[in-house]
Amino acid sequence: MDAWLIRFTQLSRGALAIGVLALTLAVADRAQAQTAVADAAADLNSLAETFARPGLDEQARKLGLRLELEVGRIDPRLRLAPCARAQAYLPVGVRLWGRARIGVRCVEGTARWNISVPVAVRLYGPALVTVRDIESGARLTPADVRFAEVEYTAEHEAPLRDMQDVVDRVARHRLAAQQALRPNALRTPITVAAGDTVQIVQTGDGFSVGTEGTALASVSEGQPVRVRTNAGRVLDAVAGAGKTVVVAR
Repeated sequence: MDAWLIRFTQLSRGALAIGVLALTLAVADRAQAQTAVADAAADLNSLAETFARPGLDEQARKLGLRLELEVGRIDPRLRLAPCARAQAYLPVGVRLWGRARIGVRCVEGTARWNISVPVAVRLYGPALVTVRDIESGARLTPADVRFAEVEYTAEHEAPLRDMQDVVDRVARHRLAAQQALRPNALRTPITVAAGDTVQIVQTGDGFSVGTEGTALASVSEGQPVRVRTNAGRVLDAVAGAGKTVVVAR
């Protein structure tokens, strides 16, 4: 799969610098206070968007994707202590992908406070989708897929957009027509099944020895597998093409 997988938790220093804004709440009477609180809520929303958007815009541009960023509204009735300087930040473990949140905290004011602002990050772009229903266990061919615009952020894993990651892979479960293909929907074909008689090739410096044995697990080409020789020895090997496994000394 492409090495481009998105790391939205690593925003640029420029985006972080933009994300620090000053907020001043000055209230005189009750009417002014209500207006000030509503304005402060709007400012906090703006602060969260200003923090997130530059880095997301840059990532989307590099990947050729279309970004939609929606910042949730803070309840204007929320009472927060006056703050001379508020700071937006990305909470630990939060990824700006799909539904997420941005933290906003007061770093200079009469009282420290910390709130979360909900955000929805949606990315759209070309990816591979099925052109028909695919049954579980079926091997995909170029005729089974096409490119279409899909929402990358609809699931945790980004969809596949390299034909080499799809063709000759096997469906793990039934796939519906027009379904975006993601890594967890496909697997490589099983080349060695448990109980199969396999050719065991043992290699070393300048030599190669072949013998027969039995596979003890079902694996795909390139995966490790344990095999039992006809003499009863159990060896660690790597599945090769066909019914061949390789044991390196």
